[in-house]
Amino acid sequence: MIAAQNHNPTILNPDFLVRNGIVSSDWKLAQPPVCVEPYAQVVYTNGISVVSDLGKMVFSQAGNSLTKEIVKVVEMARQYVNAVPHVDYRELGINPKGDVEFKTEEESRQYIMGKLIAHGPWQVYGKAPVRASTTFVFQLEKAKLFVTIQEAKLKQSEGTSSSVVAFAANFHYKLNWIAKEDMIKTFSDALGEWQDCWMEYVNLVSNIFNLKGM
Repeated sequence: MIAAQNHNPTILNPDFLVRNGIVSSDWKLAQPPVCVEPYAQVVYTNGISVVSDLGKMVFSQAGNSLTKEIVKVVEMARQYVNAVPHVDYRELGINPKGDVEFKTEEESRQYIMGKLIAHGPWQVYGKAPVRASTTFVFQLEKAKLFVTIQEAKLKQSEGTSSSVVAFAANFHYKLNWIAKEDMIKTFSDALGEWQDCWMEYVNLVSNIFNLKGM
């Protein structure tokens, strides 16, 4: 996610993305593009989408087994910023997300309620098992890291669902203090650190929160 001021979302369309080398010309649209001021959206069949409004651009890529070798959206974001250098870019968020599957709903609930939430009357309050989510905020050297952990249901292709704990991270770079003439390079450098963010995320979930198998 890139936060910006004075951004015109109506420039976002498939032709613009191809013409500026942001996407390949052979990518196929999953649905008709949307461009209704002040909002635009382009979604491709490969799971990649770009959404834009007056305040931000969101580049996202969905998949069951994303690895750092096949993530394409970071380079897309870099090329977009280079194609529209006059915008007043302010903040950058690198936001990996993943799920850890548990055998039962009770096990996924107990991971949060038993390990992350302190025992107390709030754990048994009400007429049904308590559901909870929690957010941790870590100050890293160059960015602030937010990690939200919550129970979720993951739909399977055959119509069933599995119980998971979802880990959503946000590496937040606040860059509004950068001089305008240095902004594009600063954004490009920050985007270049996405693999470090990815590995930090994997280590956090696997080792710090003690869950293997991400």
